[in-house]
Amino acid sequence: MDQLWNNVNDSTETFPIEVAALILIAFLVLLSTRQTIGGHFGLNRYPKLVWFIELIGIPVLILSLVALLRYTVAVYLNGLISAETIDKIGATLLWLAGGWLLNRALELFFWEGAFQQLFDNDQAPRLLRGVVAATIFLLTLYSIATFVFERQTTGLLISTGIIAGVLGLALQNILSDLFSGLAVTLDRPYSVGHWIELPDGEIGQVVDITWKSTRIRSFNHSIYIIPNRVASDRIVHNYNLPDKKYSAWFTVSVDDDAPPVLVRRLLLDAVLKSSRVLSEPPPAVRLFDMTTQPYQYLVWVYFEDYMAQFMGKEQLFMNIWHEFSKVGIEPAAVKYRVGTRDENERPEIHSATIADELHQVDLFTFLSPTDLESLAAVCYKNVYTAGDAIFKAGMATDSMYVVSSGIVSIKQTNRHDQLVEVERVGPGGYFGEMALFTGQPRATTVTAITLCELIEIPQSGLEPILQANHTILEQLGQIMATRRIKQDEILDDRVESTSALIMRSASEIVAKIRHAFGVKTETG
Repeated sequence: MDQLWNNVNDSTETFPIEVAALILIAFLVLLSTRQTIGGHFGLNRYPKLVWFIELIGIPVLILSLVALLRYTVAVYLNGLISAETIDKIGATLLWLAGGWLLNRALELFFWEGAFQQLFDNDQAPRLLRGVVAATIFLLTLYSIATFVFERQTTGLLISTGIIAGVLGLALQNILSDLFSGLAVTLDRPYSVGHWIELPDGEIGQVVDITWKSTRIRSFNHSIYIIPNRVASDRIVHNYNLPDKKYSAWFTVSVDDDAPPVLVRRLLLDAVLKSSRVLSEPPPAVRLFDMTTQPYQYLVWVYFEDYMAQFMGKEQLFMNIWHEFSKVGIEPAAVKYRVGTRDENERPEIHSATIADELHQVDLFTFLSPTDLESLAAVCYKNVYTAGDAIFKAGMATDSMYVVSSGIVSIKQTNRHDQLVEVERVGPGGYFGEMALFTGQPRATTVTAITLCELIEIPQSGLEPILQANHTILEQLGQIMATRRIKQDEILDDRVESTSALIMRSASEIVAKIRHAFGVKTETG
């Protein structure tokens, strides 16, 4: 260390005084116009580049100051300050600058870089950053005392240790809070912004973690102040871990008069129409209990985070009420039967027929009521549970599907041989029409995401309708072409949807439909 400072000292002695003066003037100019220059050249946006400039500039500035101080003392002050004192001043400034640059480097490259990558973009706690900065500062002071002023610190450390022991006994609760705060910071059972619940039932959002306590803002906008030693020893329910998604479930009571299949479908439709309910993980609706009256149905959904559940549940409950009211069902309360009820009195429940559901599909809006009834007569419903494959790519086809309730995922292989989800289809949507109408093998793989009820439409039911209604082919081709182009845009980002492309694709689809169903052209 002495040899290093001797080399630096030699540099200051031979440092040109004119250069040192220019460096000092340049520094003062930069200091006074820092904001203007930083904004003009955009340096404020590149703090890491500024740090590298400081890494070189600050030591050079200190060496310049030492050289100027040497010159001033030698020429104007007649050696009033000894050379050894000037050397110690310069060494002290270099050590302090080194500690500051090290702490600044940690801020830029670790706390705001590597730390956030390790902990999913979470900000480093202020307590941890403060402890590290204080440690660097204390080590810097220790180095100055040891290497610059050559003081023996052994006795100081022993006496400091004795004092620390006495203070530790007197301040054990405070120290316990400090180390518990460090433990909370490093273990991260919760962070600022998380919603947590403590064993006593307090629920709130963490707004600050200091060296002594954790502060939680409650629902009534008051603050719980919990000592860190208490928080670290208690069971904490964190609503933001392992991720922000919040799962909520509840039961809905419905009288046994309503068919369970219908109730389950209505509940799932209400869930799917709720914009605040997440599609991933998929929602679930189950018949939970039919051993008592009324029947209990379980609804299990996910919201964006803990707070989103409150408005999300309100929207979902309103949707459930709306879906039930459309068919004449009312949510029931738990009640006891005494045997005085006339069992022949049943509430009138209106359930949509297959023809009603087909009428809502844009592919069949061109059909007359008679044609819809004829088509509905040959259709039937199938139920698929979550994860079931409805069909896979390459399979032969003789039917298409309309989603009565639930959600299905449509996947197709892209040009990179990757299986990509091109669409999710919910109630009122349809799939499998391209292969059915054109007679080609399945190009997609379709899987049930939730419990699904699907209307299966056989090819035999469509053939007489298409034979008798040539005019609807163009409309069918237009709808199918638009949908296929949208899926192609997902598979290949080079595809752009244009009216010319849609018209050309529609003409190709109409030609394939005519060939598959043996429909002659109007001139033929």
